[in-house]
Amino acid sequence: MVEGILPAGPIPLTAVQIEAARQLHDGYMPGWNASGAVLDVLRDARPGFDPGTVWLKVSALSALYGPLGLAAYTNLSAAVNCTVEVMSTSPAASAATVNAIEDAMGGDAIDAYRPFASKFVHFFVPSYGAVPIYDRWARERLDYHLLGPDELGYVPDTYAEFLGKIVSLQTSVSPAPSFRELDWYLWLAGHYAAWTPEASTHGPKELADIAGDPEVQALLALLCPDQAPTSELM
Repeated sequence: MVEGILPAGPIPLTAVQIEAARQLHDGYMPGWNASGAVLDVLRDARPGFDPGTVWLKVSALSALYGPLGLAAYTNLSAAVNCTVEVMSTSPAASAATVNAIEDAMGGDAIDAYRPFASKFVHFFVPSYGAVPIYDRWARERLDYHLLGPDELGYVPDTYAEFLGKIVSLQTSVSPAPSFRELDWYLWLAGHYAAWTPEASTHGPKELADIAGDPEVQALLALLCPDQAPTSELM
């Protein structure tokens, strides 16, 4: 981080930061861009939730947007079975559907399968725009903006609690970004802000490969104005 004292309390999110994330995603990260496009195509080509289709979707999601805690076959199989059961009775793009998949899968940690459940609903249930992606980076960057940089690490009890926070952040920006656009920002900024020389593996490989580009460094400076650009993300 840049030397100095960061402001205490909430830190506003700006349209400039959202635009910087969009430009990084669209212009410099073709792998991530293509992964989202593939899942969108799969959603439209195979709209159902029968076991065979859910196997296809869960496998694609795990391969393209992992790790999701589903590396072992038994975990993939459990994810498919739980998702088929939930989607047969609650096929809506809602926090309740995310919670139902997460609850059906269980897990030792409070949010062990929440990233998988939110990503499945976000990418494969119609009206996905109503369901933002949950992961560590989104959770921590939300708290950075809403509570301040000294309040990171809290894990919300439910996906609905996370959804309330992200809607608050979304509506604080004009024009309001979509949840997909917010995901680009939260993931990129969360990774970048967490990078330190002592924990160099935090940097996503695709971003690390381009971080020496002066144009990318300029966008990273806009993305996280309180952190100095670096060419040593990995």
